[in-house]
Amino acid sequence: MRSATTSFWARFLVLFSVGALVTSCASYSSRYYKSSEDLALEGYDPVAYFTEGSPSRGDPQYRLEWMGATWQFTSREHLGLFRADPERYAPQFGGYCAWGIAKDRLIKVDPEVWSIVNGNLYLNFNAKIQEDWFANQKEYLREAQANWPGLSAELEP
Repeated sequence: MRSATTSFWARFLVLFSVGALVTSCASYSSRYYKSSEDLALEGYDPVAYFTEGSPSRGDPQYRLEWMGATWQFTSREHLGLFRADPERYAPQFGGYCAWGIAKDRLIKVDPEVWSIVNGNLYLNFNAKIQEDWFANQKEYLREAQANWPGLSAELEP
């Protein structure tokens, strides 16, 4: 009787551990580019690009977990706006460099190098890349939109 009970508990612990590992891995997956601190936009407030017309660092007291990343905001009001409609404020292409997505590559960004086009936030790697992005924006947007489904699938757990 003792070995049957021990065997049951051993199997239970193995299954529990595997389940915890899968859950743990899923919580770290994200389709959004994150800094080493797991912050989307490296801690910048996504709403500020739209309401202030400039990038602003978020305050750690105004945080929200969304789509596997931690988002920070400059105020409770910005947090509320994002919570009500995150798709409106979140950067396109997972916050990766829009030019890079057009080139079929996942490239980190500088949150200070940004643009809003047709109501959408786009980020770039640096100012030089952004110059090229602006020069061929329609073509790059078309290419990026075609490439994003495949690239974003690589980010799924």
